[in-house]
Amino acid sequence: MSLLYKNVKQLVFDIDVFIDTVEQGVLVFKQGVINYLNDERASFADKVEQIDKLEASADMLQRKIDDEFYRHSILPQNASDIESMLDKIDEIIDISKDNLYQTKLKVWQMCFRYWH
Repeated sequence: MSLLYKNVKQLVFDIDVFIDTVEQGVLVFKQGVINYLNDERASFADKVEQIDKLEASADMLQRKIDDEFYRHSILPQNASDIESMLDKIDEIIDISKDNLYQTKLKVWQMCFRYWH
């Protein structure tokens, strides 16, 4: 098996894992919203923690993929387009995480107002 084939195979695998991680983040976001609407605070807090870990993992995978593109000169003519696509996909989980954090802040604000 050639070295280039190995590198491309690993890159495809990493991209697949990256997209799966973002997809999992969207599912966690959806469940977090459901937990919030059903006033399930412990489950909601768990979803905030989960999406934080998934977002960090997605960012790490994205950096690894970018590095592999340039280090192995895989598809150099398309590298910027692929990076742009990965950035847009990463925005999905970034926005999902931000929205859950904003919702968490709203919960804290409501609790603070209730108790004071």
